[in-house]
Amino acid sequence: MAGYPHEAIERKWQSRWADERTFYVDEAPGRPKFYNLQMYPYPSGDLHMGHIRNYSYTDLLTRYLTMKGHNVLAPMGWDSFGLPAENAAISTGIHPRVFTEQRIEKMKQQLGLLGAVYDWSREVAVHTPEYYRWTQCCSSSSGTPASPTRSTPPSTGALPARRSSPTSRWWATESASAAGRR
Repeated sequence: MAGYPHEAIERKWQSRWADERTFYVDEAPGRPKFYNLQMYPYPSGDLHMGHIRNYSYTDLLTRYLTMKGHNVLAPMGWDSFGLPAENAAISTGIHPRVFTEQRIEKMKQQLGLLGAVYDWSREVAVHTPEYYRWTQCCSSSSGTPASPTRSTPPSTGALPARRSSPTSRWWATESASAAGRR
């Protein structure tokens, strides 16, 4: 008896969903809307069982509500700006942007093999200027919103000075207080 041809079946349906844009969202008056957002992964390694667990739940909810007639927005993005991406790039010796974009492509491939359903037209990568300009546009030294179309970051002094380690100071203060109460 031949085995269950899961690869052929998965390929068939994934191809059909992609061709028909089944899980892409557009304006659909009359259909209830649902925003299904999950944690964006750090693209500093491969997907692991923790990712699969998290994304399976939201994937199931997207599929279920879509079948029930909802217009479900399920975007995917990448928490790709910051220390995890930088540390991974340092350990490999590859430029952080190049490394990060390679990891994003690999993770997208892995999510595709899982059959995960996302509206890829709404993909977000927080390391890109198209994204982070919106996080920096709303602060200026005059107190008025800065222009989101500027090509350079806000001038020096536009953002509050960063303290060296507020978390460690808070922890040390709390620990000392707790020790004094014992």
